[in-house]
Amino acid sequence: CLLVMQLHENIAWGLLLSRNQNHHDIDLFGLEFLLGRHPQCQYTYDNSCMVVSGRHCRIYKTDDDNVYIEDLSTNGTYVNGERIGKNKSVKLLPGYLIAVTPPKKDIEQIEYIMRLNCVNPKSEALR
Repeated sequence: CLLVMQLHENIAWGLLLSRNQNHHDIDLFGLEFLLGRHPQCQYTYDNSCMVVSGRHCRIYKTDDDNVYIEDLSTNGTYVNGERIGKNKSVKLLPGYLIAVTPPKKDIEQIEYIMRLNCVNPKSEALR
């Protein structure tokens, strides 16, 4: 799967650190951040990633700065190996493992480690 990342002018408040060398780390911006294959998502996966839904999941911050992930997908979004469930949300904490692919051996795993209030260590400058 190829990835396309839309550029943002804000400074990231969080980071999804990729566990797969074929996928990029994802800087998180704004109050909510959509991941999926749809071009209106802030982070889009190439259409060859068929297990990733058009609007796969939403990561959002609340007024008290808690961070949640909501599963919007058909095939599931996983936190620490547990399926969230469509239209359900789970609170995220630093170090949590997020997967946008089901835990099957016959497909490429797309997994990230949640980081908060940090800048991507691989970035050369703040955006």
